[in-house]
Amino acid sequence: MISREQLIERVRNTSSIPAASAQALKLLNDPDAEVGQVTKCFQYDPGMTANIIKLANSSLFPSVVMVKSLPEAIIRIGFRKSLQLLIGMSFSRELGKPVSGYDLDAGRLLESAVSGAVFAEVIARNLGIGQTELLFTSCMLRDVGKMVLGSMVEVDVDKILAEVRERGVAFEEAERDILGIDHSEAGALLMESWNMPEEFIATVKYHHHPTEYQGSEAVARMIKIVHIADILSVISGDNYGVDGLDYRLDNSVAEELGINCELSDKIIYEQKIKFDELKKSGII
Repeated sequence: MISREQLIERVRNTSSIPAASAQALKLLNDPDAEVGQVTKCFQYDPGMTANIIKLANSSLFPSVVMVKSLPEAIIRIGFRKSLQLLIGMSFSRELGKPVSGYDLDAGRLLESAVSGAVFAEVIARNLGIGQTELLFTSCMLRDVGKMVLGSMVEVDVDKILAEVRERGVAFEEAERDILGIDHSEAGALLMESWNMPEEFIATVKYHHHPTEYQGSEAVARMIKIVHIADILSVISGDNYGVDGLDYRLDNSVAEELGINCELSDKIIYEQKIKFDELKKSGII
């Protein structure tokens, strides 16, 4: 069995961040960025360009005028929304691969990632929270550690699940016992090695245990929303791995945010509509 130290070293030396994501992250944090700069991020990837134009012409952005060019699509979707989609899509090739250790077929981790991200946006809208660009993307990347662990170690999920059943612990705690590290920590290490924003690193690391984060109030709120989004994704059936039902809701977080059963039902309903539209558009 590979040691914790060896695994951490492998994570830190993994492949570099996708170039399109690196460019998009800089623009997302640049208040003076322009549409032409966003267009340059997309234009050398015909697949992403086609998906953005297709999405702009979907029922998510109703209009009588058909979008025919990338700049038009970016304007219709929105500058920042286009950037966050670019970041997500540039990771989608990796997230779309099968992750055998977690019993995730090809495309399943990506679907779960997008489902949670849409949940996070819907939650924020219902809570009256604006500027959700980083929230959407950080939630989409919350389980990137599964991709990392699944590609670097032979995850014996049966041992982990046995630990869950015998000790009555959450899946990530059993991961730490068996592997020496859980997917949240592995994902956060990867984000750090890529010099990703603190919001991404913290969300990936603490989304299963949001109250453990000790930092800015804005980031803490983001982590709490992603925590609820992740749980709602499980409840709605969009977390497809064998670990899906073995995570715990922090009731204090739900209470703090005012997420009760009635609001949860409303959020799940609204998310399903938007998530189904994304599927139809061909983005996932």
